[in-house]
Amino acid sequence: MRCEICQSDPDTLLIIPMHQSNGSLCTVACEECAIKQGFYCIDHSKIHIGFNDGSHACPACVSELCRYLSQLDLETRFTSRILAIIPEKQRDSVMDWGITIISHLQISWPYCLLHALACKCMRNKSLDLPTEPEYIVTQIEQAGNISLILPDEVLEVFSPS
Repeated sequence: MRCEICQSDPDTLLIIPMHQSNGSLCTVACEECAIKQGFYCIDHSKIHIGFNDGSHACPACVSELCRYLSQLDLETRFTSRILAIIPEKQRDSVMDWGITIISHLQISWPYCLLHALACKCMRNKSLDLPTEPEYIVTQIEQAGNISLILPDEVLEVFSPS
């Protein structure tokens, strides 16, 4: 098999979340091309995960940012601001999503939302958009919608019937 970017035939190929013009949502690449294209984290030696909007992020970088924000004691501040904009009738669905994450990862509810926020920060980096958590929380508040940080499965619950 060959790298779909440079056509080399390396010993190791990576599947990166680089969308192609043929509609494919991933690309087979050698490590050098994955790095050049920005889909491989050199610091953590990890391939980025991709998202439907074309953004991508290193999962270890997301966790690192989340731990950093938590150390700054921002969990409660950001979480309360985010939860305040969720309409009451949608809170149960968001809480159900959170409970699934919380039980799987054994983290707190505020940390769960902080992780979603950290992920959005890192995803924005891949799109050359502002990455500051305060900026993203302000965007969420201005839009009155937490769809900026929730996964698509949860957003389906928010679709008008």
